[in-house]
Amino acid sequence: MNMNPLVDKGLALSAILALTIIGRVEAQAVLAEGHMPAVGDYIAYCDGSYHGLRYCDFADTFTLSKDAVATAIVRVDPGCAIMDQPTLELYYEIATADTYEVVATSTTKQVTCTPGDPPGDGSNNGNNDPVVLSIPATQLFAGRPYFTLLRAVGDPRARAKWGVDAGHQTSFQVFGASEPPPITGITWRGAWASTETYAAGDGINFGGSSYISLQDNNTANQPDVSPSHWDLIAQKGDTGGNGAAGPQGRQGPEGPAGPQGPAGAQGPAGANGTSGSFIGGNYGNMGTNRFLVPWGSDVGIEGNADFAVPSGTASKLVVHLTTPPGGSGWVTVTVRKNGGNVLSCTLTGADSTCVNSTGSVTFADGDLLSVLYTESNAAGSRVRFSLQYNTP
Repeated sequence: MNMNPLVDKGLALSAILALTIIGRVEAQAVLAEGHMPAVGDYIAYCDGSYHGLRYCDFADTFTLSKDAVATAIVRVDPGCAIMDQPTLELYYEIATADTYEVVATSTTKQVTCTPGDPPGDGSNNGNNDPVVLSIPATQLFAGRPYFTLLRAVGDPRARAKWGVDAGHQTSFQVFGASEPPPITGITWRGAWASTETYAAGDGINFGGSSYISLQDNNTANQPDVSPSHWDLIAQKGDTGGNGAAGPQGRQGPEGPAGPQGPAGAQGPAGANGTSGSFIGGNYGNMGTNRFLVPWGSDVGIEGNADFAVPSGTASKLVVHLTTPPGGSGWVTVTVRKNGGNVLSCTLTGADSTCVNSTGSVTFADGDLLSVLYTESNAAGSRVRFSLQYNTP
């Protein structure tokens, strides 16, 4: 792969794209540009997972100084090794760096893989040329952090080299209109529905408030938690104060007294109850011998994942896989107390759910609880678990 600096090429690229983007003559601007994180020579497999997002590689975070509409993403010198597969179908995405939500997906481009490791350029003759792919017009907001992902259709396990490392020059750019297109009217669509697809300018009602769609092809993005897709028009009003008291009615006649009933015997005191809760989490497949931090991520060291609990009893461990292990594969989730196994659930073959409703273990104040995930021949499945924890 040609490792020459891209200072001159970056300037030429900006000038070319300012005139022509994906066959359209249109005034464009470089909204953002940067490089991939400094992780070596950028040889990667297309099966990574970053905060639940799949990727071949991803770029540094960028923010905009003012709102803008992105229309294209540029990567420099993508390539792949023919030792893994003959071709690779690439595409790009833009995601938020605070909520890890994909807000734009590009068109695709097929790359012909070449010999060598690291591979040469399979699409532009090894010249460190830009590969430009268009995206639907996408609203980006000032001050919000974003990053770009490089993806491959089907997430193939193929070695690839993205961009240029020499001198750490520009390896990605985001192009678009420097000012968002105005929305000149509202098309009222009634109550929001997750199954409906909305266009820019569509208005809806959600939770008593009204919102306007900022993008076309807006589907399944809940308005109150998707600011890149919806803008608030009118907030639901507060509950009004109590009205003035009406005039007091005339007092009715006094009714006759009823007979005195016999006193009942006092019942026995009831037993003290317990308080209950559950512990759990939802994780992408992370490989064997990983400790699952409840409601968090996974780590490889138990000391970074275990936590002290108040005295109580752990029971009813439930495990669910999005894809059964199949064949001879198996998955085991084990609850550990002070570093020892105390409660477990194992799934094999076609199993997708496991429930251990008979076992239980008692913890004292300050005991350490951790959750261990192990597997064999079960890669690719997402895992969810929960367990019941009762305290006196």
